[in-house]
Amino acid sequence: MGVFLALGVFGIFGGGQILCEKGIQSQIGTVKTLQYTESDPGPSIPLLSDILDYFVPKTEHNRTVLVRPDASLVRLPYARFIPFEDYENKVVIVTGSYDACSQKLVVKDPSAIQVQ
Repeated sequence: MGVFLALGVFGIFGGGQILCEKGIQSQIGTVKTLQYTESDPGPSIPLLSDILDYFVPKTEHNRTVLVRPDASLVRLPYARFIPFEDYENKVVIVTGSYDACSQKLVVKDPSAIQVQ
């Protein structure tokens, strides 16, 4: 019974993400903007998101990454109020919510980026 409960919590309800989220962390590296374009994901509400996708056009933007000193990458998801382009090719310390599974650092405040 315990196995089924564990599989249910981690599989169906997305509990596996608990192991990925590492909380608020600071990462150091160089900000780079790639030529690869991606769409703004927008809200993630089942069914409602599908309806909004039909009426609200997706915005395209270039992917931004943080290149750490060991040459590994951390993705900095697009946020319209964070001017990542102002930090292009600069060594910075970025603080945000870190997801280790997807190597993503979500920045919620422009003051969370400091030039080294």
